[in-house]
Amino acid sequence: MKHLLMSFSAVILTVGIISINAHASGQKDESWSTGSPMSYDIILETEHPDGTVTTSKEVKEVWSVDDFWSEYEEYELINMTNDTIFFRKNHPN
Repeated sequence: MKHLLMSFSAVILTVGIISINAHASGQKDESWSTGSPMSYDIILETEHPDGTVTTSKEVKEVWSVDDFWSEYEEYELINMTNDTIFFRKNHPN
């Protein structure tokens, strides 16, 4: 079931990133075929074993949706806008 949910999330992320790129640039999805990367602000919120929460921000160039998703597979996708993707990783209880 977890694998199915992750696969479904990957499909949603893929469609979302392609749609966001097309919408933000006013172009069709050809940017994938021309090899142009997409740039996003990534916000990572992480809960630690002691209950503290840290937040970090980085700019990420996305060349491959599969590689991108695998890098953040331990995180939950919380929100996505035209230029920002927000992930959260909760400490297991």
